[in-house]
Amino acid sequence: MSQAAIFRKLSHNIGLIAVAVFLALVLKMFVVDAIWIPSKSMESTVLQGDCIIVNKLVCGVSASRPLLFANSVFPFWSQKINRGDVVVFKHYPIDGEKQTSHPVSFVKRCIGLPGDVVEVRYGDIFINGEERTSLQRNPEALRVNFGPVTVPKQGMNINLDIKNISEWKKLIEQEGYGITISGSEILIDGKPSTSYTIQKNYLFVIGDNLNHSYDSRDWGFLTEENIIGKAVMIYWSADISASVQNISDFFSSIRWNRIGTFIN
Repeated sequence: MSQAAIFRKLSHNIGLIAVAVFLALVLKMFVVDAIWIPSKSMESTVLQGDCIIVNKLVCGVSASRPLLFANSVFPFWSQKINRGDVVVFKHYPIDGEKQTSHPVSFVKRCIGLPGDVVEVRYGDIFINGEERTSLQRNPEALRVNFGPVTVPKQGMNINLDIKNISEWKKLIEQEGYGITISGSEILIDGKPSTSYTIQKNYLFVIGDNLNHSYDSRDWGFLTEENIIGKAVMIYWSADISASVQNISDFFSSIRWNRIGTFIN
C-alpha cells in the first residue's frame, strides 16, 4: 500500500473518530446524560449507588436553554415537567456547610408547579388542598409537616411588608434585585416598594425519603432554568455499602433487579 493510500485511510479513520466524539458530546450536552446517585434522599425510588439516565430534552422549562429542535427531531423523547416527575437539576444552596463552589447535580421529585399551593401533612402531600400521595409511609415520615406555601409563578404579584419580607428576600435577591430594610420601609434597588412581581417560574421539589432529604423545604423554590432534565431509567446499580474483597463480592454487590428499570 502506497504512502498516499495509507494517509487517506488514516485521515478517513481520524475523521470518523472526530465525528463520533462530536456526536457524543452533542448528545451529552443536549439530549441525554448519566449521573451517579450519592445520597439516600430519594429512597426507595432511587437508591444510593444507582446510576441513572437523564432525558435532557425537557421542553418548555428553561428559557436560557431552548431546544427548538426537540419536538420535531425527538417527538417521543421530549417531555414537559409534570407533578410527580423525578427531576435532575443544578442548584447552589447558600447556607454554610451546604454551600458548594462547583456545579452539583441533585435528584428530587417535583411535587409543585408554578402557582400550586403545596403542603406536607403527616407525611402526606397536598396540592391545592387535594391529597395526592404519601412519599414514604413510615414512623419518621408520619411526623413530617410543612406549609402550606404557594409556589411562585411568573407574573404573580406579592404584597410586601415588614412581616413577610424575610420570606421573599432570598428569592427577590436571586432574581437580581437588592433588598434594603430601613425601619418599616422596604427598598428594592433603592426604591420604596410595597409589592413585587415574580420574574421567573419556580418548582417545589422534595426527596421521597422525607426525613433524610435536603430540598425545597430547606433552601426554597427551584427556578425552572436550573432543571437539567428528567430521570428516566436506572442503567446500573450497586450497593456501595457492601464490602468488596474479591470478584464474588463485586458481583454480589450489584443490584441486578434494578438494572434497566424505569423511574416513576
